[in-house]
Amino acid sequence: MSEKTKTVLCFLFFIAVILTRIYFETSVFASKSFFNYFVVIHHLCWYIFVFYYFSSCNRYILKMSPSKIRYTALLSPVIMIPVVHAAISGKNLDLGYLDGSLKENLIHMATLYRNHPKNGEFFIEMVILLAIFIAGSWFFSKSWKRTLLNVLAGFYGSMIFAGLHLFGVAPRTKAYFPINTALQNHQLMSLIYFSLAVLFFLIYSYPEIRSYLLHDKIRWLITLFAGILLSLTLNLMFFEKFYLKSPRFFDYLLMLFPYMVLLAGTNSIDSSVNGKFKAGRFFPSFFSVVGILIITGIYLRI
Repeated sequence: MSEKTKTVLCFLFFIAVILTRIYFETSVFASKSFFNYFVVIHHLCWYIFVFYYFSSCNRYILKMSPSKIRYTALLSPVIMIPVVHAAISGKNLDLGYLDGSLKENLIHMATLYRNHPKNGEFFIEMVILLAIFIAGSWFFSKSWKRTLLNVLAGFYGSMIFAGLHLFGVAPRTKAYFPINTALQNHQLMSLIYFSLAVLFFLIYSYPEIRSYLLHDKIRWLITLFAGILLSLTLNLMFFEKFYLKSPRFFDYLLMLFPYMVLLAGTNSIDSSVNGKFKAGRFFPSFFSVVGILIITGIYLRI
């Protein structure tokens, strides 16, 4: 089996686990089902962001190779623990981002949500993940300094960046950073975490693609400029027509990312480009498809 195939299969396994967790959490074991198109995309992008955030920490702090990091995707079934707990206890899940007092939320994070009124079901999952982080970090680095740094930056860092209710639709939000937008909450969050997922995928993959990016800067600058121009043009022409609301500044800004990713993905069809990625065309194509799903869903008000 080729290295590319192994990478793709590990990632697809991860995606299958994610989608299973999303379905059971938002439909089967929710007090009131809220399983829908943008809930799936929002949660999907959130998990992919967290995965590549973890992967970037493992690569640059622990110096793990991508050939080993890809297998961390096989540990993803640990995220099913809250679902299993709900199935056994008969108690519905009501998990969510942390809002309110930052001091209290930092305490909840430090205690792995044990006493949180909604996220207490995360506790066992967090304990196991923390144990994996500590043991794995030590195994690959043999350094307590790198182990501590990876736990703080990777494990607790992800809890801050992905666990706090950082963003939300103004004015009816308890988010720390309310955003003035014409979009609905899950649409906004899909765009934000899609952008972060792509960003950390690029950070993780940078050693492989660096030489090409530096060698052919003009091509990529043209690609990014074309993506920006296409996004602004189509949103000016069609956003209000289809969405029935006028876009705000942050809508224009966030909508740049799926268009830029789409054109970058198209650009990556070239074998001289996709050969720099661990799985060839797969990841540029995958992110392009997710970007298309977001754009289409917003325009069609799905």
